[in-house]
Amino acid sequence: TITNSTNNDSAGGIKVNGSSSTLNIYDGAIVSNCRCSNTWGIGGAIGLESGTMNMYGGSITGNSAQDASAVYVNNNSVFTMSGGTISGNSNDIAINISSSTFKIGGGALISSDDKVSLKNSPAITIISPLTGGNSVATLTLKDGFSSGTTVLTAGDGVTLANEVGKFVLTSGTIKSDGTLQ
Repeated sequence: TITNSTNNDSAGGIKVNGSSSTLNIYDGAIVSNCRCSNTWGIGGAIGLESGTMNMYGGSITGNSAQDASAVYVNNNSVFTMSGGTISGNSNDIAINISSSTFKIGGGALISSDDKVSLKNSPAITIISPLTGGNSVATLTLKDGFSSGTTVLTAGDGVTLANEVGKFVLTSGTIKSDGTLQ
């Protein structure tokens, strides 16, 4: 458990920096009430800069930062969420995926108040059927997304049409083939 930690600029709780660095979060792990105190602070709970993060379980909750109150993913990093919950973080954008990869599947759940922002990033890959609920994540699309752009792709054994409806866009619609309408 990591709780009540503060950093001035990025990664209030945990910072992962380096292409060979990996952070694994399992059931029972809690990252809560961490914050970045500067007005431009990013990654209230976790800052992922050029590394890998695997979330198999646990929770990231109650964190705060100006941008990405839960997890900031940047610089060709890979964030894979196959379980766990991200909820109750202070900023409208809880997860910021910038020029990086986001994979999701299984019991992963991001509350509707904790939006995922995608900017200059490849499509989200659904790695296994999503079992976390009827709505798994709310997405805000930034630079690099326009009509016809692929937002969601399916991994092996995943029927994309069965999973698309579990994602909500703050603006626009995702078609059954995973592209932006």
